[in-house]
Amino acid sequence: MKQESETKPTTGYEIENIEGDICDVVFYDLSSIEEKKVTSEDGNEKVSYLYLSYRVNMSYSEKLNNYISKNYDTLLKGAKSKCYADAAAAVRAKRNKLLQESDKEVVLDRLEVPKNITISNVVSVLKQFFESMNSNWTVYRQELRDITKQDGFPFDVTFPTKPKE
Repeated sequence: MKQESETKPTTGYEIENIEGDICDVVFYDLSSIEEKKVTSEDGNEKVSYLYLSYRVNMSYSEKLNNYISKNYDTLLKGAKSKCYADAAAAVRAKRNKLLQESDKEVVLDRLEVPKNITISNVVSVLKQFFESMNSNWTVYRQELRDITKQDGFPFDVTFPTKPKE
């Protein structure tokens, strides 16, 4: 997750929130650090740092520091994968909920099928069907399905706006 701070991380990780045999480990991707000059409200210029960090729960023991130091690259890679998977799952869950909520706007049973089937009635129903396929709702739903194709997925996504019709 992208983080901004006035303090630059100097080590690849921190162990926090030790409670019994469980703790949080915050991994810092030291290769991602960017320095940014910021002007404060009083007009003073300060340095701010942007970097990627990943928080994971781990089992705590006195040997944890040593274990992390020896396996930092592997653990950082695992933390990145977990963070990505968690964020992707959250975006997909929201997308699926929005798709489910919008099902009623595009379901086929909204088509008015005449009791007496004639060629002109069939043409009319087909016309109605294809017009509904070009509605704002179908565009919205396709944008929801394509959300995983956005460049910032899963950390920086923009959900489409629900149609007002």
